[in-house]
Amino acid sequence: MIDFGDPGWIAVAFLAKEPGPAMRLEPATMSFGYAGSFCEENGLEGYERLILDAMLGDQSLFTRSDGIEHIWRASTPLLENPPPVQPYAPGSWGPESAITDLIAPHPWHLPEAVQMFPGTGTGTGTGTGTGTGTGT
Repeated sequence: MIDFGDPGWIAVAFLAKEPGPAMRLEPATMSFGYAGSFCEENGLEGYERLILDAMLGDQSLFTRSDGIEHIWRASTPLLENPPPVQPYAPGSWGPESAITDLIAPHPWHLPEAVQMFPGTGTGTGTGTGTGTGTGT
């Protein structure tokens, strides 16, 4: 799984051979947290980094004007004619249609997938994914 938030992290779940003579596979995880590796040493907060990038001429974190125009063209129909609000229970993954139409067709890793989709036993939500939690 990848968290693109600031500062971000990456975690990989896989099966690894358990030490010893028997051929036994056990779940294992590897994770990398950007905050613990680099942020403490370089110590720039989000906006400090953004302002420094602007001062240095690094435009990689800024949206160009044609990108903003494209976003407005795509979002204007939704803003002018919004879809109806679909209520859902607090703490849930959202409206039922979001789960069945957006999540279920794809092998995403959802912690409560076994409760949402009984019988899959894979934790992917559909039983068709790899079960690695990669969301691919």
